[in-house]
Amino acid sequence: MKKTTAIQLAELSAWVDSSLTGKDPETILWVRVGKVGEEHGEAVEALIGVTNANPRKPGSHTLDDVRHELLDVATTALAAWAHLNGNTGDALAALSAHVGRVHARAGLELEGRRKVEAPKGCQWCDRADRPCWLHGGVRKAGEEVAWWG
Repeated sequence: MKKTTAIQLAELSAWVDSSLTGKDPETILWVRVGKVGEEHGEAVEALIGVTNANPRKPGSHTLDDVRHELLDVATTALAAWAHLNGNTGDALAALSAHVGRVHARAGLELEGRRKVEAPKGCQWCDRADRPCWLHGGVRKAGEEVAWWG
């Protein structure tokens, strides 16, 4: 029988812990959380390759590479969470509860989605040269911008 993803995460985390035998707990914690940062860097590197932001390495990565690296970030973060919780196999349940809280905080538990007005004076909405990264719109002088959150 195939093991659940939750059990696989706990076993991966325990396996990493076993490679750190003899190190003090603070060092192990730094290694586990630091690895999340390392994986994040690999995701950024892949994105740089996709967007040709490094002229020395044009087209060095694909969106599939970015997707893969983001999953590595998520896996590494969940395994580090599992380590902090004793590798008990409940990392995905904790993730589910966390996503539920974030979902509710965003107001998405309501039927449909809610319209949110961009605040007046948003430094990004007020720029005419690019869309607001937060609200998704460009405000022309005197125009209101709304986005769907």
